[in-house]
Amino acid sequence: MRRDIFSIVVSAIFCLVFSDFMLSGCSNPNNNNDQEIEKKKTSIRIKNESYSLLMNVHLQDKYFEPTVQNPYGIEGLPGDPGYFSAGDISSTIALTEDTSGYIYFVLYIYTEGGGVRAYPCHTRELVVVNRGEENEFIFTDNTLVVDYANPSNVQTLKNMEAYIKGLE
Repeated sequence: MRRDIFSIVVSAIFCLVFSDFMLSGCSNPNNNNDQEIEKKKTSIRIKNESYSLLMNVHLQDKYFEPTVQNPYGIEGLPGDPGYFSAGDISSTIALTEDTSGYIYFVLYIYTEGGGVRAYPCHTRELVVVNRGEENEFIFTDNTLVVDYANPSNVQTLKNMEAYIKGLE
């Protein structure tokens, strides 16, 4: 009988300790990791190191704030306050969740007649931003871009400009 009582007491103590362990969150080692990720900033920053003029740059429905106002009166999409000229420092957008997609933009080309041609494009590479990460995307003359109207037309940013100029 003493053995039975001893077994019951040991079992009860084990159950209490185990349930306290479970309720304290120790059973989920990722619990603290999730809280740390929530505290970190989730963002993507773009930088234009190309010689191209980019306007209306966006990832999904989040638009990057241009670093240069529109001094030449180039008309972009409604509400567009400026553009990303060559060598602009950068622009950052904050995100609240995991995001993936292409970076869409309008490539502006000055024509020989003094006009401007607007050509919508997007990056060839899918951009992925995980929650709690700060990413950066750099446009260079060698960045592969896709012609929005003709998805089979994939070229470097510099070659896409030459292609567009050849359409005149």
